[in-house]
Amino acid sequence: MNKLTNIIKKYKTLFILGCILLGSSCAVYCCNPTSYMNPDSIISSLPRQSFVKLEKKIHIRSCPADPQKLEQCRDRKMGSSASGFVFKRDEEGAYVVTAAHVCEDSGLKAFLRSTPGTEVVSKMFHVINIDNERYNFITLKYDMSIDVCVGYVYSLAKPAVTVSRVHPRPGDIVYNLAAPIGIFNENAIPIMDGYYIGVSNGIAQYSVPAAGGSSGSPLFNSRGELIGLIHSVYVRFPFITLSPTYNELIGFITAHSNKGNSFSEKMLQKYLSF
Repeated sequence: MNKLTNIIKKYKTLFILGCILLGSSCAVYCCNPTSYMNPDSIISSLPRQSFVKLEKKIHIRSCPADPQKLEQCRDRKMGSSASGFVFKRDEEGAYVVTAAHVCEDSGLKAFLRSTPGTEVVSKMFHVINIDNERYNFITLKYDMSIDVCVGYVYSLAKPAVTVSRVHPRPGDIVYNLAAPIGIFNENAIPIMDGYYIGVSNGIAQYSVPAAGGSSGSPLFNSRGELIGLIHSVYVRFPFITLSPTYNELIGFITAHSNKGNSFSEKMLQKYLSF
């Protein structure tokens, strides 16, 4: 036993150096104090089935006040994409969480009010699951101060994420499922990783790359449990992303994942129109 101990002591430095030289796979096992899980096990634990991409498409038409000049009407089509995840299931569908600025429409409404003769021809707000199936998204509640939105999707039968019971600690490895710049396809979801930095000015920060389309994407710990949600990124350095704090996020989506007794599918058109 003493001989074995001496051998371990003798080669301990070489073992650690070899671990570093061999790369991240080895580092996860022997050199990284924040995780001792096989990287393949971590990736497989991420709830890919719970991820959704959101797409919003709006068709507006602007016409002159003179009815004799309707041929001069101009049509415009606008669209955007974002990310989200299933937080809770019930017998009719699922509660989906994304960023509040994805759900918010005040800018468009203000534009319509200030532009006489302009109207919405059609509006679509969809979620797309990992099987490339589309469903209507109905906004329930959002809070721009923390940039979180909860919505409901009828007939979406995908599992909910598991929420971590503890908040992340600075230095913890984190993982992100997202659709940056709309990159997403059937059974193909981009996976990013990084570290939890901490809270600055009341906002949680993560060293995870992001781009337009990443808004609303979930952040997970090494056990595949929800800890955060990306809502923005530094423009000049898009490798530091911002999120509500753990307590803000979990508190808000838990409180508002309830569509109420009076909510029914008959209200769908109300939520899909102005």
